[in-house]
Amino acid sequence: GMIVSDFLPFINCKYRQEDGYHFNSDTVLLGMFLDNLKEKTVLDIGTAGGALLLYAESKGSLDLYGIDIDEKALSLAKNNVPNAELECISLNDFKHQEFDAIITNPPFYQKGKEERLKYHKAMDASYMPLEMIFRKSRSLLKSNGSLYMIYPAEYLNQIIKEACDHDFSCIKMTPVYDGYKKQAIRVLLKFKRGTKGECVINKAWTIDKGMIKGEFNEKDR
Repeated sequence: GMIVSDFLPFINCKYRQEDGYHFNSDTVLLGMFLDNLKEKTVLDIGTAGGALLLYAESKGSLDLYGIDIDEKALSLAKNNVPNAELECISLNDFKHQEFDAIITNPPFYQKGKEERLKYHKAMDASYMPLEMIFRKSRSLLKSNGSLYMIYPAEYLNQIIKEACDHDFSCIKMTPVYDGYKKQAIRVLLKFKRGTKGECVINKAWTIDKGMIKGEFNEKDR
């Protein structure tokens, strides 16, 4: 859903937007799903206007890095998150020392499935398929690092398969429901490399008339 506001929900942070570069409910959901990131280095893949970096900062991270293939989006991000290091580069070409956490709200529309959409790079999954996200995250994360993502719930099998293929395990999941639909529309996922630990599935969050409802208390962070 579209959220048009110049403040980021829940963290009340000023945020400049432009047409075509609005944050939406997926951005907010992933931002609120992040754990405490104090003293952690964070990479946001496909950062657009930098909203997720502001959520990461609100969770304590002071070491923020964002990449995107869209120059115009990055000029917005420079304005919104002046202390972040930003680079216009594709994920495939990006090299860097390892991060503690990676966050991404990746493109997920697959051609053919969504003909009605006018294709924008930010929405087209072929620019950043799941396979690439896990492969690159594996080389960009410290061995105990975490990967946070939001994705349409119906692709869960595909996500878990790619995660396993690249030695990641899902350790935390929150399903997201739209107030009017019976099935979950999104899954929020936290992965760790190599863990054989359990997966904690949290109480679902819901989107109702554009409002996000869930338990965002300290113990969940």
